[in-house]
Amino acid sequence: MYSIRVRLTVLFIIVTTLTLGAFGFYAQSQLSRDLETRFSQLQTDVASRLQINLPAPLWNFDVPIIERIITAEMSPQEVRGIFVLDSKSEIVAGALRNIEGKIVASTLEKEAIGVPIKVGLYPPRVKEPSSSDASKTPPLGHVIVYFSRDHIEQALRADLLRKTLEILAVDALLVLALTFSLRMVFRPLARLRDALFELARQESEDVKELPDTRRVEFDAVIKGFNETLRKLKQVIARRTQAEDAARASAEETRLALDQLKSAQEELVKSGKMAALGSLVAGIAHELNTPLGNGLMAVSTLREKMIAFKLQILEKGASRRGFENFLADVEVASDIALRSLDRSAKLVSSFKQISVDQTTSHRGLFKLHELAADILTILQPTLKRTPYRIETSIAESIEMNSFPGPLGQVLTNLINNAVIHGFDGRDHGVITIQAEPWTEGHLILRVKDDGKGIATNNLPKIFDPFFTTKLGQGGSGLGLHISHNSVTQILGGTLNVHSQPGVGTEFELDLPLSAPGMAFGTDRPVNP
Repeated sequence: MYSIRVRLTVLFIIVTTLTLGAFGFYAQSQLSRDLETRFSQLQTDVASRLQINLPAPLWNFDVPIIERIITAEMSPQEVRGIFVLDSKSEIVAGALRNIEGKIVASTLEKEAIGVPIKVGLYPPRVKEPSSSDASKTPPLGHVIVYFSRDHIEQALRADLLRKTLEILAVDALLVLALTFSLRMVFRPLARLRDALFELARQESEDVKELPDTRRVEFDAVIKGFNETLRKLKQVIARRTQAEDAARASAEETRLALDQLKSAQEELVKSGKMAALGSLVAGIAHELNTPLGNGLMAVSTLREKMIAFKLQILEKGASRRGFENFLADVEVASDIALRSLDRSAKLVSSFKQISVDQTTSHRGLFKLHELAADILTILQPTLKRTPYRIETSIAESIEMNSFPGPLGQVLTNLINNAVIHGFDGRDHGVITIQAEPWTEGHLILRVKDDGKGIATNNLPKIFDPFFTTKLGQGGSGLGLHISHNSVTQILGGTLNVHSQPGVGTEFELDLPLSAPGMAFGTDRPVNP
């Protein structure tokens, strides 16, 4: 029951019914007491008159007079039967009121109904003795009077019915009065409700203001609604203008963002090409030494072979000359083999890193082997610097992840330490450590003892195009790309801790098994 109108009606009916019921209950109780008093008085009066009038006829055993007295005393409807008994408790005379209300003579006391009252009959001029004198003055007989309480119950039922009908009539009148009076209250509220729903369903410009109701209590509310509606229309008009301006601004921003993305892609491509050129130059320089040594060894061996051949043709072969030739062959072949092996390892590492960094394929790999390959590739660049790299990675750490992006991240962090951390310094140490962290995760730290990062720059280092080497070859994308690779491809987190003058530490929290899809593809990855 959520209707206020119904609740008010029920409340008023309950209050009215309880009030009238309380008054009716009091009146019913009063009526019951009055009827009980009259009934008791009637019993006393009838019994007293019978005690006065019956002793003489009973003494003379005058039955007709006894019957006339009995009949006279049965005129009240409450008296249902009177029986006169002699001293031997035998019925001398009696009368009953039958179902039709007529008085008939009867000596059958068992047919009498009602409440019996038995009193003694004493000789004339002898009062009813006290209990102490009862044995001295025996009664002439007794009279038994049966009184009915039906008239009391009928009167109470009739009064209860009348009061119930009165309460129901008052409740009905109250419902009618409340219906008409509450309609005057709720009809304006219904109009206000309909206006609010219309305002919610339609544009506010189409909603009309409410007219006055000519009722003081509601006119103020309707005026407030109309004023709110006017202000809402003004707000919507201003909002529409602002939305139009925002759309135009958003379109301009989208165009600028498209241009910025295009420029970013170009810069990323330029940065990758520059890194690839530097990498190729370093590899070429590093390959030059073993290949040169191998070429020199082979050339020397060829000269030794020609000289040994001429010696054989001119002087013949000697044991000592043959042994010297074999020694030269062994030395030259050893130098050539070691040089070619070094070149093959460099080419293999370069090939692996190049493939991994250009295709983000998932696979099982040892972390220390990946780090060793990265350092091998960076060795030509680091060789020309006074800086050292120390690693502490357990050989048992195996990952099911993307080696290409992880190698690119390590390369970027090492280059960042060399370019920015050790800028202007003639010494420095980069430490790479890895250790299990929690179940299924490891912590990889790349730390340097360089000059650190300025406090005001620390929150911005992962932003794209942020660099302190603007105009000096830095694009500001290295750490941004590293952060995206760690969070989006490797499924980990990348945090930085730095203190100016002390150094910088990058901390990678990586899962041993990377989640998600292969980068740049739509195919699912199975660990």
